[in-house]
Amino acid sequence: MSYHLKKYKMLTRTTILLAFLLCSHTLLSQKTQTINGRLLDEDENALVAATVVLLNRVDSSFTDYGLSTDNGKFKLTGLRDKNYQLQISYVGYGAFIKDITLDKDYDLGTIVLKEASNMLATAQIEAEHIPIRMNGDTLEFNSAAFNVQAHDDVEGLLEQMPGVEIDEDGMVKINGKKVKKILVDGKEFFGEDVKAALKNLPADAIKKVEVYDKKTDKEELTGKEDEEESKTINLTLKEDKKVGYMGNIEGGYGYYPDKHYYKGKLGLNYFNPKMRISIIGASNNVNKAGFSYQDFQGMTGGYDNFMSGYSGMSIGNSWNDPILNLLWGNASGETRAVTGGINMNFFLSEKTELSAHYMYTNANKSVLNRTFRRSITPEDFYTRNSNNTQMMLAQRHVFNTKFSHKFDSTQEIRFRLKMKYTDSDDDNGLFTETLGNQDSLENDIRQNSETNEGGFGLISNVHYQKKLAKKGRSLWANVAFAFSDHDNVFETFSQTNIYQNQQINLTDTLDQNQASVNDKQIYGAEFAYSEPLGEKNSLELKLRAGFSKENNDRKAFDIREQVQVLNTALTDFYQKEYNFQAFTTEFKHQGETVSVDLSAGLQRSELVGVLTSNATTIHQTYYYPIVEAGFKYKFSESKSFKINYSTRIEEPSLNQLQPMLNNENPLSIHLGNPNLIPVYEHNLWLNYNLWDQLNFTSFYMTIYSSLSQNSIVNKQTIGDDFRIIYQPVNLGINSNVGLYFGYNGEIKKVVKYSIEGGAGLSQSQVLINENTSEQWNQNYDLNLSFGNKKKKVMDVSISAQVTLRKSISSQNSALNVIALSHTYRAKARVTIAKKWNLKTDFNYSIFDDLGYGDNFAIPIWSASVSRTFLKNDQLKIELSAENILNEAFRVSRYNWGGNITEVQTNLLGRYFMLSIAYKINKMGGNKPEGGEDDF
Repeated sequence: MSYHLKKYKMLTRTTILLAFLLCSHTLLSQKTQTINGRLLDEDENALVAATVVLLNRVDSSFTDYGLSTDNGKFKLTGLRDKNYQLQISYVGYGAFIKDITLDKDYDLGTIVLKEASNMLATAQIEAEHIPIRMNGDTLEFNSAAFNVQAHDDVEGLLEQMPGVEIDEDGMVKINGKKVKKILVDGKEFFGEDVKAALKNLPADAIKKVEVYDKKTDKEELTGKEDEEESKTINLTLKEDKKVGYMGNIEGGYGYYPDKHYYKGKLGLNYFNPKMRISIIGASNNVNKAGFSYQDFQGMTGGYDNFMSGYSGMSIGNSWNDPILNLLWGNASGETRAVTGGINMNFFLSEKTELSAHYMYTNANKSVLNRTFRRSITPEDFYTRNSNNTQMMLAQRHVFNTKFSHKFDSTQEIRFRLKMKYTDSDDDNGLFTETLGNQDSLENDIRQNSETNEGGFGLISNVHYQKKLAKKGRSLWANVAFAFSDHDNVFETFSQTNIYQNQQINLTDTLDQNQASVNDKQIYGAEFAYSEPLGEKNSLELKLRAGFSKENNDRKAFDIREQVQVLNTALTDFYQKEYNFQAFTTEFKHQGETVSVDLSAGLQRSELVGVLTSNATTIHQTYYYPIVEAGFKYKFSESKSFKINYSTRIEEPSLNQLQPMLNNENPLSIHLGNPNLIPVYEHNLWLNYNLWDQLNFTSFYMTIYSSLSQNSIVNKQTIGDDFRIIYQPVNLGINSNVGLYFGYNGEIKKVVKYSIEGGAGLSQSQVLINENTSEQWNQNYDLNLSFGNKKKKVMDVSISAQVTLRKSISSQNSALNVIALSHTYRAKARVTIAKKWNLKTDFNYSIFDDLGYGDNFAIPIWSASVSRTFLKNDQLKIELSAENILNEAFRVSRYNWGGNITEVQTNLLGRYFMLSIAYKINKMGGNKPEGGEDDF
């Protein structure tokens, strides 16, 4: 082990040990006592999810709180010998209040709550003192129960709440379920963009956070639940924040010898009862995209497949988005990004809403990749190493709008439209060499290329729903249209050397321009009729149909003495037409304890492909059964089990079908296969969820498996000179099975912790030079994190992640490899005199040598000090240091398709930055007359 690795391992262990001791000291230095009891109503029924609060009698601050369990039990903890007030409340019942000096553990036995005679008085008590409660199926948090700093955003508020997890990309989970939508006062905020709400709304404007299950637009459209259950968060604004504008503006300048850095950010939100306008903008050259992959998808109105489960009705490759390629995984390389957008929501009436959204993004990125790849042929073993320098510039305009109108309580219409225009320029410099089994030089290539792309697309649909006279009887229809046009110009010059006995045997030079135009039109319609079968059962008949037409026109020119000469072998026109019809019958049973969903049907699909250079027309028709079965058992309000089985048809894409040679990399040539047939998938999910209100712990586990018939794999044909031709073919069965789990809990109501992990096993086919083999991949993950719960003065968290990847090849043991990596992180924030904040973040990744040849230890450390000024701490000045240890690259490793691959990518170096942030707050407005204050 290198000295560099030993040194940083010792530094990491020391840092994590100090953080752990700090948390342990905070935990163990407080001697506590408990209060427990059981809540019943006057009929001796257990009161489930009643709110139980322990208040400090001196200042009425929250000491502990919780919800009663399914059998009505509760348990609270406080410091010994302190004076407290216990308050118990339940919607519709009178409050229970008792003063207690906590000199011992108290068992209050059975407490009976009576129905309230004065509901207004009860509401007033709840408004002042309840930090959390269950209101029907909605979990509500009172923001006053949590500590936030003056310039904290909503993310800083949510991460303090029990059961909430927020990862590095802004993905929010509550009790293991993903949050797919964040609403503000029940209305969308920047479309379905979760991170925009987290980062652009101030925490001190939020009065209440509501968490509940709500169907996404896709679920509402299709009438089917996703296999993965999701949550929705509704942020209720404080009454004095409902009218006016609020936001923040931030700017910063940084420097490190010979380099200048900057960042700027603006977020401004205007609210009134009839209108909501939000403006966001950001510009920086410090790799801050501000948005994650899911956010970009959400800001374009959702994913490109607008008829769920039918990939042939997806815009697909024609809906190319180079911005995602630049900003996804933005921590690597050096990126400059400019982003700006406006979102407008108009509440025209109680029945009519209109929203419009525009987002512009401009970014460029320079990146250096070093790739090491180990591969096999049936007769030999070889490695392929590459250095790639890339300069990318791209911009994107996105516009989407949504209109909804309820004619009356029985019928509604909804219209969605999203449009996108992109263009990009990508310059690449590549050097690749291939070494044989004895490290003999077999070939190398030097290539410079430039790709210019531009594209426009739109997706729209109209959805109509009508409830008929009989309760439960309804019909709905969805009509959709999409169009896209994508242009690509590729210019390349390369020189390929073929070696024999370490001497150049052959040199190929390629000087070529290629221009291609791809366009696609899609038409689709869905109709459904539902008929009730008693109170809890229903039968639904569905008919879906669609047609798509896609063209790819490519012209290639060889450059000879600066003259373009048409290359007829690479010039061609390919047209693909696809249509499908599907009829399904679905039975649903929705009981209080048991829910059943059974669906069966038949899909007919037809594919026609025409290549201009070949008079033969590809014409395929196929039929597949469509099956889905779901079962959910609800043990209680906090415990459930779900199992789901479904089939799925995955049609080949145009790139996979078109028999047009792609020689952009002369060492790796791609060729489509017009004889491909669809992949037929079987998917099985089992899910168990548990939430313990007593201890604020949650546990979830999902077991999944999938089996793909007629799976599509890339056949590799490797020549004696180690040139490779890739062609997709249908080959046998691929399978995948695994599980993932999570547990969130608290230690003495002081420390929050979580344990997450998973294991998976996948089997895939590998086809090299007509020889078939199998590859088995095993994946194991474990994540541990700890953090203090009360964050008013100090916020400390530590985490550790271990990932193990093991691959086994049936053909060659040289591809049997284990990849082990572990990452440790420690974060701390200390507030001094309510004005000063000291923060540090240390992230340390280790990649062990278990088959890849090298050990790597990559520490990333940042720190900052800030102070707030002016009334209400509106101004903040911060001095920060990033990548203090000046690490140069990051590493990723994977093994798939008969290849072992390691990629090293450059990082942004060390820099120091001074930044200023100003909080804008011009809010007003009175509480509406007769309005209800839920907290």
